[in-house]
Amino acid sequence: MPTGYTAIIEDGNPTFKEYALGCARAFGALIHMRDDDLSVEIRPRVADTTYEEKRLKEVTADLAALEKMTPEALEVYVADLNRKAIKEWEQRALEKADIQAKYDKMKAQVLAWEPPTPEHQNLKKFMLEQIQISLPYPTSSRPKPISAREYRTSQTAYMMERIADLVKSIQATKDRAEQSNKWVKDLVESL
Repeated sequence: MPTGYTAIIEDGNPTFKEYALGCARAFGALIHMRDDDLSVEIRPRVADTTYEEKRLKEVTADLAALEKMTPEALEVYVADLNRKAIKEWEQRALEKADIQAKYDKMKAQVLAWEPPTPEHQNLKKFMLEQIQISLPYPTSSRPKPISAREYRTSQTAYMMERIADLVKSIQATKDRAEQSNKWVKDLVESL
């Protein structure tokens, strides 16, 4: 029974070049064409860096905005971030406490339950295990307010690192496309 690559041998009289180029679609350099019909002409791989370039512009703009922010404006901004962080932490703590109380209530009921037969002991054990593995993680410690200076320093370092990572990612994507296209060119020239 033919595969998607060998069907052309049974269905027609392909040249070696046609067969080799069809099989080459299973390899990384032409993986972008693996689902295309074999009659579709080989096309170069395009380095799609749209997402990375968009993020690079956004992070660069965020860094520029942070650098332009006056100390007073930064103080107000960071104070708002600190308030939001504490409010979110308090909300999560309340939610976790509510969930913990529900599990504690059910656990007490399971512990109080006397299984009707020894064969039901494993059910009780299983019920307790399920509760134990489902318990919410303890609430982390209350977030400590960060100063405007600490925020500027940490965010600048983070954004600079992110920019470097995005630049490397864009270049790596372009390099992979170039290598793939060279692989295909070398293959075609050898045929």
